[in-house]
Amino acid sequence: MSALLKAKLIALIIFGAYAVWLIFFSKGNPLKMIFSEPKGAKVAFSTSGRSGQVLYTGPEGSFSMYWEFGGGDVIAVIDIPDPKQWEAQTQIPLEKRMDILHFIGRKTVEAQTTGGKGVYEIQEKNILIKTR
Repeated sequence: MSALLKAKLIALIIFGAYAVWLIFFSKGNPLKMIFSEPKGAKVAFSTSGRSGQVLYTGPEGSFSMYWEFGGGDVIAVIDIPDPKQWEAQTQIPLEKRMDILHFIGRKTVEAQTTGGKGVYEIQEKNILIKTR
């Protein structure tokens, strides 16, 4: 086996071990390390009964999304534009979508769950805010 091939295999094994450690053993949020946070972005919330609006404002633009309370382990459901509708509804490039959605999920958990002890799950058309 050539030295270059051995070096590539060793690098792959080390990277894989690091990725496993980040996901299963790191006390930090590994997603925070993977997705870039939009600089100067904000998330605001309005409530009207059992629903309301989530307003995202960032350097790329701003848009609002409908939210409503959930049931079971789901605290709230935020409706988001699916990938096909993203640019038409937000006026923001599709390649920024996941960074923005992870930012909204993190900020919603921080602001709207008891002590920030919740999790979020991004689906095609929703962000679920859940209890741990």
